[in-house]
Amino acid sequence: MRNTIMLSLSGTLLTAPAFASPTGFIATDRFGYSGTVVRYATLADAQNGVNATDTVSVIERDMSLYVVSDSASTGFATNDYNIITSAWWYTTVGPGAGAENVNGNTGVGFMQLYDDDGNTDTNVDMAFTGYNGTNYTEFALSIMGGNANTLDDYSRMSVYDNVNDAGIWHTYQLDLTASGLLGVDDGSGFVTANNHPTGVTGSFTGLFQLTENQTSADNLGFYVVNFTLNMDSWAWDNRDNLVGPYDEFFDSTFGAMAVVPLPPAAFAGLIMFGGFAGIRTVRRRK
Repeated sequence: MRNTIMLSLSGTLLTAPAFASPTGFIATDRFGYSGTVVRYATLADAQNGVNATDTVSVIERDMSLYVVSDSASTGFATNDYNIITSAWWYTTVGPGAGAENVNGNTGVGFMQLYDDDGNTDTNVDMAFTGYNGTNYTEFALSIMGGNANTLDDYSRMSVYDNVNDAGIWHTYQLDLTASGLLGVDDGSGFVTANNHPTGVTGSFTGLFQLTENQTSADNLGFYVVNFTLNMDSWAWDNRDNLVGPYDEFFDSTFGAMAVVPLPPAAFAGLIMFGGFAGIRTVRRRK
């Protein structure tokens, strides 16, 4: 299996054993999530956490992440991909994408947030930490945003009905720390970890309003999402048996991370070196 370099950019060369708040690339399909979704009748009730009408448990789901922070200094001022979704396309039986993939493709807990132009994220931070004298062993990521709608951002959250599940993420927040990395500084500020993470802590939380009422009028309402990230991934467990039109995405989206303080022109070349430029525009069929 080949590992992909996941890139972050910093505007200055840092010589201390920590890289604070760079902007740039990360991508991984290594993680999973589980947790709860609590339903409310009104936005005010959901915001205040009162008068809940239902609580739904979400069992193990596969997660896919692909993040590019918006920064004029990196050349991504109009290309801020903030994609947080269930990893729906992997399959072991084919021929179609996601066939019989119950951990990522269908069912309670499926979620999707494509923010192609970066118009909904209000804060993105990422940094290597955990320097042990030889390696940077951890990578921290934080994303915060809101008002991501169906039309522009393909916003979805499946609680009861996996087909009619479109709506608005009024708020969302992703916080994670990936561990077990072997990040090495090559002396120029380029830190690469050519191994997959062995652990993760963190969460995805948000307030989702289901607005699609074609056949799911009874499900309209407000849903507070509280998911905990984990290392339980069906796609990872079946990585040697994936088939179908997107099986190659697995190899090119699991991988390492890096901090690269280079100008935009140089960074454009490194995206191609990373091997995943443009591949994460896959959208779940409506």
